[in-house]
Amino acid sequence: MDNNIKILAAGGDKRQLWCVRELNGTPGITARAAGFDTESVPPELIGLTQWRGEQYDCLLLSMNPFDGDGKVKFPCSGDRISEDELSDHLIPGGIVLSGGNERQTDVISPGSRVICYGDREELCLRNAVLTAEGAVQLALEELDEALWRMPVLVAGIGRIGTALIKILSGFGAKISAVVRNDKGAAKAEAAGAYPVGLSGSLSGYSLIFNTVPDMVFDSEVLRGVDKDTVIIDLASAPGGTDFTAAAGYGIRAVHAPGLPGRTAPVTAGKIIAGTVINILKEVRENE
Repeated sequence: MDNNIKILAAGGDKRQLWCVRELNGTPGITARAAGFDTESVPPELIGLTQWRGEQYDCLLLSMNPFDGDGKVKFPCSGDRISEDELSDHLIPGGIVLSGGNERQTDVISPGSRVICYGDREELCLRNAVLTAEGAVQLALEELDEALWRMPVLVAGIGRIGTALIKILSGFGAKISAVVRNDKGAAKAEAAGAYPVGLSGSLSGYSLIFNTVPDMVFDSEVLRGVDKDTVIIDLASAPGGTDFTAAAGYGIRAVHAPGLPGRTAPVTAGKIIAGTVINILKEVRENE
């Protein structure tokens, strides 16, 4: 790869714009963003959206780049850019960095090297903190009570669940965590939460967070949840909550995936940029 790398970030939300700005501040990198209408772009970043007429070494797709038909999503633009046009702006044998499914990404530029950055540990750990902060912000907007001394349940003791427990502890919440075995119980206790199972009653919790991407809060489980409980589901679509059943029980359930792009796009963009830089360094070292 050349010492001067040109990157085209295509599609995605405002995280991509701030990622491009961060990349442009890195010696040896020139980056541009495609798929943003002028009115959706902060004035100081308008120049970064002038992307046509250049060839790029790397095509950077968003964290959740594809729609249901396998096409690149452009949520910040009224016009759609075709995969063929994106491919035409990528040099032969260029790199495609995608936060999503690599198999779908192959459609964009056959012969390109495809790397998925969405599961990189450095990105996942930092994104977990942003997701947890955004989830607490959303909870404060949904609730009319303080988190201090509030009984809160967290489902999932992974990166996001652990970050949530840490932040909620700072508010003085009384935190329990859903676990399935002794290992899960140990992780919950180490994080500062009281381990509980789903077999018992979930009555008494004012707030429930779900981070598990499988169906956890189905109709049967929701039957034991108080009607005034707020559920915030952070799992990717379709989530881990039966939202239809929740509505039927009168429970307020909010599906909120992708919070970093909504609540902290500047920081999220910088995190993606740092991950991209790490990947490109590794590629160069292995050439």
